[in-house]
Amino acid sequence: MRPRCSVPVTAPLACLIFLVAHMAGAQTRDAETRFGDAVRLLQSGHTREAVPILESLAADHPKAPNLYWNLAQAEAETGAHGKAVAAWREYRRLEPNDWRGLEKLIQSEHAAGEHAAAETDSVKLVQWWKNSTDKELKTQKRFCREVVESKAGRAASFQEFEIAADSPVYYTFAVQAGDGAGTRLILSGNPKTDEKLRKKSRLRDGETILILSRISAKSRETFRIYRQVPAYADLRKDALAVLNGNLKPVSGISVSEELATPTP
Repeated sequence: MRPRCSVPVTAPLACLIFLVAHMAGAQTRDAETRFGDAVRLLQSGHTREAVPILESLAADHPKAPNLYWNLAQAEAETGAHGKAVAAWREYRRLEPNDWRGLEKLIQSEHAAGEHAAAETDSVKLVQWWKNSTDKELKTQKRFCREVVESKAGRAASFQEFEIAADSPVYYTFAVQAGDGAGTRLILSGNPKTDEKLRKKSRLRDGETILILSRISAKSRETFRIYRQVPAYADLRKDALAVLNGNLKPVSGISVSEELATPTP
């Protein structure tokens, strides 16, 4: 089950009704009407018009998490990523047990340029997955770190929760829209290659060969070879260089046959 990286999800109106039911009747009806207006604007694609309504509602009802969910997604869609981060953090404060909120926060932190915070929260989410008894969370194979724009098109970056021993994949950048739609960049390893190189004393303990490959319907090319899992910031830089056409494949570079062979 692959988590999505984009489309705003509006919470049902009933959520707001429940959360403000203790208020006076007139206030409740007014909040319901305003929230209904915001939802209709979001559903019809008029996100910018919905934002001030949601901001006003959140200010009036600071304990309604569904307002912050909708507000955060709306802010992100309109490019107000700093405000989206603030809204997601408020949502997380109100709903600390909803892992989806943390995933969304990570995406907004990257979009706002808060990469260090996104890295810290990504580590937190992986640990959450490892220790969780949440059945839905445990069915997830990966989570979406961010959406990046490139010359190849819009790409979603996915990080694996668990690395398979036999065919390890660490990250995938999937181009979802644009000229390169359907293309994937994959950071993967090959235990058999590692074993061969260790037998030849060409790979030290603790090292593992990882390959950044671009896969399309017609080809598979290798662009980077690492001897350990790169920091996400470095991988992101290399992936964007590939997607923007600024990094050439290493097929013409003189490397050993084992290292030049892409993983299956």
